[in-house]
Amino acid sequence: MGFFSKKAPAAPQAKAVPTSAPIAITGVGLACHAGDKPLSLICSILGQISGTALSDEHNVKPKGSNAYAMVRMAPVEEIVEVRASARMNQLTTIALSNAAAKLPVNVSSESLLIVIMVDADLIAHQNENDPQFVQRQLVDKIPRLATATFRILPNDSNSGTSALHSAIAELKEGKWQAVIFGGGDSLISMETCLALNEQNRLNTASTGTGIVPGEGAAFVVLQSKDAAANNTTPALAWLSGLGVAAEPNARDADLKATEGLSTAIGQAIAQAGINATDIQGIVHNLGAETVHAIEWYQTTKKIWPRRVSEQQRMAAQLGEIEQADMPDDPIPKTLLPYKTMGEVGAAALPMQLATALSWIEYDAHQSRWGFPVRQHLLVCDTPAVAERGALVISTTLAAAS
Repeated sequence: MGFFSKKAPAAPQAKAVPTSAPIAITGVGLACHAGDKPLSLICSILGQISGTALSDEHNVKPKGSNAYAMVRMAPVEEIVEVRASARMNQLTTIALSNAAAKLPVNVSSESLLIVIMVDADLIAHQNENDPQFVQRQLVDKIPRLATATFRILPNDSNSGTSALHSAIAELKEGKWQAVIFGGGDSLISMETCLALNEQNRLNTASTGTGIVPGEGAAFVVLQSKDAAANNTTPALAWLSGLGVAAEPNARDADLKATEGLSTAIGQAIAQAGINATDIQGIVHNLGAETVHAIEWYQTTKKIWPRRVSEQQRMAAQLGEIEQADMPDDPIPKTLLPYKTMGEVGAAALPMQLATALSWIEYDAHQSRWGFPVRQHLLVCDTPAVAERGALVISTTLAAAS
C-alpha cells in the first residue's frame, strides 16, 4: 500500500503556484469519531478527547516479541462492525452530503466539480477495480449530484495539495461554478494493521509509539471570489495561499535533510502576502512517527528560528535559568488531529482543512466574550507521495488580499 512504503517514489516535477485572487471556502462537511459537526470536532481536539482505544479484535505480534499485543485504533463506533471499504463509503457519503447541503442555491450540479481523494487499495478490494464504483454509490445516496463531474483520485499517485491546486486553477478559469474537494479513508482493517506491524510502524499496547489506524471523511466547498460575492451568506474563510514542493526524503528524515515542507510553507505565506510571524495557528499531522517528528523539527527551524538554544533549554530544565527569563517559543499554537482521530490516510488533508475551519468557528464563538479571532492559519499536507504542501486559511478577505 502506498501509505506504508518505506521508500518514497521519485520526486515529482515542481508545480507553479497560483497567483490570482483568494478562493472562498463557503461550506464544510465531515464525518469522524467526534460526529459530523465542526464544533464537536474542534472541541474534541482542543480538549484532547481521544477516540483512540485498544482493540479487542485486532492483535499482532510486534517485531522481536513472541506475545500478541492489542492494536490501538481510533474507529467511528457507530459503524464498528462494517468492513473497511464499506466504512470509507459510509463516512464519505455522510461528509459529502453535509457539504452538498452547503452549496449556494445558484450553483447548478452541471457546473460542479467534485474531487475525492481515496485509498487505491480500498477501491481495489470492492469487487470492482474501478474508482467509478465510489461515484455510483455516492450518486445513488445523493441524487442531487447525479449530473456533477466527479474526479476520483487514488492517493498512491496524487497528493491532496496537487489535486486541490489543479481544481483551483480550473475554478479560477471559470470552468466550474464551485468545487467540492475532500476525501475519505478507513485504516481500520486487519490487513492494514499487519502491513504496518511488518514495517514496525504500528502503535500497540506493547510499543506505545507509531501509527494509530483511524478513519474519517471531510469536504470543503470552494468558489471564486466573484462567485462568492453573489451568495446570500458570507464565506467561512479564504484560501489565500497554496504552496507545493517535492520531498523525496520524507521517510529518511533521520538520515537526510528535508526541505519540501519548508519550501511549500514559504510559497504559501508569500502568496498570501504575509510573513511567518503572522501565522497564528497550525494544523498538521506530522509527529506520529520518529521520522515525522524529525521532519517537523527541521521545518520549524527554517520557518520559525528558535530564540532559545539547546543549552538554555537544558539550563532551564535544571533550574539554572528562571523560566520567566526564557523567550517565547516562536512556533504558533499547533493542533495535531492524529492524536485524537488517528491516521486517516487519503482523508488527511481534507480533515485538516475541516479542523482549521472548525477552529475558526470556535474562535467566532469565543469572540463574543472578547477573545481574539485568528486571522491566518497554516495547514500542512504531508502525504506518502514525495511531495509536501501548505495552505494558508485566512478569516477575512481584507487579510487575504
